[in-house]
Amino acid sequence: MTQQSDIEFLFTLSVEHYAKGHNFAYTPSEEISVKHFDSMSIEWLEFIKQNRSKGGLQHNFDVVIGPVADDKTVQTVQLYLPGTITADEAINRLRYNKVNNQISFHTEKALQYIKFIKRVRMNDIFFYNGEDVTMNVCLSVLEVTRIIAKKNEVPFDEAAVLFSKSKTCDKLHDSENGLWTESPEYIASMFYDEQISA
Repeated sequence: MTQQSDIEFLFTLSVEHYAKGHNFAYTPSEEISVKHFDSMSIEWLEFIKQNRSKGGLQHNFDVVIGPVADDKTVQTVQLYLPGTITADEAINRLRYNKVNNQISFHTEKALQYIKFIKRVRMNDIFFYNGEDVTMNVCLSVLEVTRIIAKKNEVPFDEAAVLFSKSKTCDKLHDSENGLWTESPEYIASMFYDEQISA
């Protein structure tokens, strides 16, 4: 379970609704339980299996963050659920898929930690090959900022401002170049290389 300080900056989520973008902020809090899957893993597969095979919610988390079992992955997941393929084989098949991440709120308590910010223009939503990857870009920004805060030993919001002024951050927000698919550590190393050469 990932517990995050509520002093961290607001994590912005873009949600499409009737072809209009809506901007929400989620403030992490130790008052809610969060399950964060960093990647498609055996634990992630088992989580999906429990919730899909039994129906309803089979967990007690307020918030779940992680990869989406979408059209790109559903065939492999469907083969895994009844045991047609093993978990290891499923993960091996899925490792080449570039999937979107999602954040889902499962309790009314969790909804207390999001608030509506504003409507946004559709061009404020990030696309890659015609698919909405806004969540992926936002999660990359969040994780890279955490790395900078830890390495520089500065508050999260200060690290966020520092990163936001960098060329690396600009590149990350140009979603068509695919930088968001790289690991946060790699993107942070680009940031530090930029600082050295500046």
